[in-house]
Amino acid sequence: MPSSLRSFTLKVIAANSTHTAENTLRVGNNDNGAFRLASGLTAAPNPFSGTTLISYTLANDARIVAEIYSADRRQMAVLANGAFRAGRYEHRVDASRWTNGTYTMELTITEGNNPPRRESLTLVVSR
Repeated sequence: MPSSLRSFTLKVIAANSTHTAENTLRVGNNDNGAFRLASGLTAAPNPFSGTTLISYTLANDARIVAEIYSADRRQMAVLANGAFRAGRYEHRVDASRWTNGTYTMELTITEGNNPPRRESLTLVVSR
């Protein structure tokens, strides 16, 4: 693998006749050249009707903001906002009072002095 390759983003889109969901995974190399997971933002189940479990992994200590927005950019939930240690995190989201539709989970990660990076995940509420 070329040493100039520092990171890449993998976008996965899954769709059927009624729903589309996407997940973005950012991967970067550490000081010894080995690639590490910067975060793996997932929701299971998705689509869902009541609750879903959002999970991601921080490879390093970071400041994060995790929010969910409706299609019209109304903030539906703030799951996290602050400094977090490296590790795996999970947030249960209760959307039982939300209307059917598509929502966006946005995860903003700031590691040290690096510029913030934003990852997003499409959530589908379907009853």
